[in-house]
Amino acid sequence: MFCRLQHQQGDSPVPFRPETSMAKTLMDTGTRRIFSEEHDLFRQNVRRFFKEEVVPYHAEWEKAGEVSREVWEKAGQQGLLGIYTPAEHGGVGGDLLSAAIVWEE
Repeated sequence: MFCRLQHQQGDSPVPFRPETSMAKTLMDTGTRRIFSEEHDLFRQNVRRFFKEEVVPYHAEWEKAGEVSREVWEKAGQQGLLGIYTPAEHGGVGGDLLSAAIVWEE
């Protein structure tokens, strides 16, 4: 599902990250050079959360006109809320790229 970091052939030990245009599906995002390996792992966790906790209930929430409180609580427990908010203000204190991953997913 994800492109792993690979070393280029030859003498250079510089990691190679495939360009986004090389992705076979839209789900292969996360391989852009601006993201680190840590970001890619975070993306896997975010994607898993949405697949397990959001997608199965999406139609139900659309019909009800609201998202369940339970999923918001679970998202908070997973550290998916307030990512870019400094920890001293109650957020996670993460970087903007981590927040962007949640927005994208």
